[in-house]
Parts: sequence; C-alpha cells; structure tokens
Amino acid sequence: MRTRMWLAAVTVLGLIGCGGGSGGHTGGGETDWVLNIPHSTPAGIAECIEGPYQLPGGTEIVFDITDTVGDALYVSAVPDGASCDGSTGYGRIYHQTWNGSDTGYTGSLPSGLYNLAVACDNFVDDCIYTVDTFGYLY
Repeated sequence: MRTRMWLAAVTVLGLIGCGGGSGGHTGGGETDWVLNIPHSTPAGIAECIEGPYQLPGGTEIVFDITDTVGDALYVSAVPDGASCDGSTGYGRIYHQTWNGSDTGYTGSLPSGLYNLAVACDNFVDDCIYTVDTFGYLY
C-alpha cells in the first residue's frame, strides 16, 4: 500500500512538473544575473545599467523592475553594442507614472551578449528604481 501511494505521489509530481519560470513561461527554470540592485538614472538620460551578460540561444530574457516614486521610465533588453535606449529593444515596458513592479519578457532570442537598458523620461527628477531580477528563462 505504501509503495502504491509513493508511486502515485511521484506520478502526480511528474505531471505537474518542477521548477519553471513565472508569468506564463512553461520552460524548465530561470537563471538570474542580477537580483535586487537599486539604481538611479538622471532625468532625460538613456543608459545600459546591467550587462553585458551571455544569453544561451533559444532562451528568453526576463526582468522585474520596481519603481515606487512615480517615475516615467522605459526598460528593455538590448544586444550588446546596440543603443542603450530603454525605449527600444526587447521586452520593452513603460510607465508614465510608475508606482509598483512590472515584468518584461523578450520572447526567444539568439545567443549573444545582452544589456538591460533604461530611459528616464522624467523632466527634472532622477528615476529611482530597483532591478529585482534580470536573467533568462529556459
């Protein structure tokens, strides 16, 4: 009886799966390059704030950003050597008055080096935010 219960438990776990990303990703896991790093970008400036990091081919970059001071902020992933303007690139997210957390997903990308780019669209005040995660899903 115990053997049958154990086999049933293993079968259920196999059907459910282990690991996995978040936000609809159904792959095998997540590798984080960056966790919980505070940043500040001057008003009107676009810059690469993290990277470059090597992305394996066929994987998807994911980044989670928290801004609680109401900044106008663009964030995206860009190939190394491309413009560090967060309003372009992959997985772009933007909030005119950012107050909370948001996640950007790029979709499957070719292997290469990638950066996390931001553009602070504020007129006067610096953008103050945290990169909760920057990494890839596989």
